[in-house]
Amino acid sequence: MKRLPDSQVVFFWDVKGELARSYSPVLKLKAGQPAWDVYMAFDRAAEWKAEPPVPNYWMHQLGGVAPEWRLNGDTLAAEIKKILQTK
Repeated sequence: MKRLPDSQVVFFWDVKGELARSYSPVLKLKAGQPAWDVYMAFDRAAEWKAEPPVPNYWMHQLGGVAPEWRLNGDTLAAEIKKILQTK
């Protein structure tokens, strides 16, 4: 697996799917649909507390979810660059 060479990028494997279930309502997915295979970007102000923060931008590779949020690498990269440029 290729890793991104940036300390701000985090890869996390959630074997029990707890994060995927907790993000389902945050991303407004269908009830019971886990938020797996999603790509989320957060700005510096995001705080992980009892409830997960809403991402500034996200995309997915899920079936039955809004096609306008379907993963497009170029779009995702451009949105992440915008977030990284904010102070």
